Amino acid sequence: MPAWRISRDIWGWSGTALVLVVVAAAHAVVLLLTPQARSLSGAVAASGLVVFPIVLGASVFIYLHWRLSGADLAAGLTTGLIVLALPNLTQSALVLDRPAVEPGSAWWPLATQLTVAVCLLAIAVAMEHGWVPLDPLGLGVLAGVGLSVLTVVLSRFAPRVAEPLAMVGLGLLVVLVVVGVAAFVLTTPTLPLWGRLRLSLGILLLTVPQVTAYAPGVTPVGVTLDMLVLVAGCVLLCCTSIALARLSMQERRTSLEALHERLAVAEESVRRDRARLHEIGATVAGIASATRLIQGGPVVLPMQRRSALEHMMEAEVARLERIMLQETAVRHRVFSLDETVEQLVISQQAQGRAVTWTPSGLSVRGCSDDVAEILHVLLENAAMHGGAAGVAVEAHHGDGVVEVAVSDDGPGIDPEVRHQIFEWGAHAPASRGQGIGLHIARDLAERQGGYLLLDNSPQPGTTFVLGLLDEVAQNDAVSDVAG
Repeated sequence: MPAWRISRDIWGWSGTALVLVVVAAAHAVVLLLTPQARSLSGAVAASGLVVFPIVLGASVFIYLHWRLSGADLAAGLTTGLIVLALPNLTQSALVLDRPAVEPGSAWWPLATQLTVAVCLLAIAVAMEHGWVPLDPLGLGVLAGVGLSVLTVVLSRFAPRVAEPLAMVGLGLLVVLVVVGVAAFVLTTPTLPLWGRLRLSLGILLLTVPQVTAYAPGVTPVGVTLDMLVLVAGCVLLCCTSIALARLSMQERRTSLEALHERLAVAEESVRRDRARLHEIGATVAGIASATRLIQGGPVVLPMQRRSALEHMMEAEVARLERIMLQETAVRHRVFSLDETVEQLVISQQAQGRAVTWTPSGLSVRGCSDDVAEILHVLLENAAMHGGAAGVAVEAHHGDGVVEVAVSDDGPGIDPEVRHQIFEWGAHAPASRGQGIGLHIARDLAERQGGYLLLDNSPQPGTTFVLGLLDEVAQNDAVSDVAG
C-alpha cells in the first residue's frame, strides 16, 4: 500500500465524503448569511469562520492520539494547530467586521500570518529538543489566545497601507517559514508516514490562501481558488486527525486484548498451581500420618493394618509423583472403584478421622487419579466442616452411572454460599478453607463425563454425590469430554 494511503479499517472514502459535505454545507450557510462575504477578502474571511473552528476540532483528535500513543509529534501538532487556528479565526472575524480591507490595502493580515508561522517554527524547534513543559492542549490555548490579542492590536494600530513589493516579500517569507514547518512534520518519525504527509500538506493548504488572499492584484478567480484550497486543507486535516485518533484507539484496544489474554493465561496457570498444591497438601498429610503410625505409633500395629498403610503409602506416593510431574493416569479406562476409595479411606483414618466405607464391587470408567482427587477433596471438606460422627462413603449403581455419596452430619452448607458452592474462591466467612477444592472437584468430574452435585435433601448434614460412568460406558460417548 502506498505510504500516503490509510488502511480502510481506520478511515475510508465515506468518512472523507461526509466531512466534505459538512464543510461545504457550513460554507454555504455562512456565505448566504454574511453580507460582508460578497467582497473579495470577505469571502476568504467567511471561509475562515468555517474552516478554523474545524481545525480546532482536529487539534482535539490529535491531542487524543497523543494521550493514547505518547507520540511527541502529536503533542507539538496539538499546540501548533491551535496556534494556527485561533489567530486566523480572529483575523477572519476582524476582516468581516471591516469590509474596507481589500487585497493590497493593509499588511496587518500578512503580519499576523508571519507571527503565526514563526510560532509554529518555534514549536517545531522546541519539539526537536525534547519539550512539552505543559499540557500541549493548554499550551496551545494560551499561545493561541495571545496571538489572537496580538492580531487585534495589529489590526488597530498597524499602518493601513504598505508597498506592494514589501507585501509580496512578506508573503513569500510566510510561505518559506511554513514550508520549513511542514518539512519538519514530514521528517519526524513518531507518526505514520501517511499521517505526516497529510498533516504537512494540510498546514500548507491552510496557510497559503491566507497569504495570497491579501496580495496585490488578486482576482475573483484567485479568491475562489483560495477558498477551495482552504476547504481542501480543512478536510485533509480533519480526516487525518480522526484517522490518527482511531488508529491509536485500535492499537490501545489491541494491546488491552493481548494483556487480557496474558492475564487469563497467567490466572489459569495460577489456578492450576493452586489446585496442584491443594491436592499435594492433602496427599502429603495422609502419607505423613501413615508414616508416623508405622514408625512411631504408641501401639504396635497388626500386620494386616500395617500392610494396608504401606500399600496406601505406595499408591499415594506414586500419585503424588504424577502430580508433581504434571502427568496423569490413562484417562477413561475401567478401574476398580473399591481400590481407589480404599486408599483414601485408609489415608483419612491414618489422620485420626472417622470414615466408613463398605466395598461395593463396582468398576467405573474414567481416570483413577482424577477420581481419587475428587474424593480427596470431598473427604477433606467433610473432615473440616462435618460433625463429630464422621463421614460415610457409599456407592450404588444406576442407569449407566455409578454414584458415590460422601455424607457428614455437620451443620450443612451456609445458605449465603450454597448457590455458589462450586465457584472458585466461594466459602463461608467463617470457613478456614480456600474455596477452591469443590471447584476443582466438579471440573475434574465433568472432564471425564461425570458430575458432582450437592444433595438438596432435607436430611441433616451435607451430602455430595459424584456421578461416574460405569464400566460399560461407550468410549465415543465421552471422547469429546475426555480430550
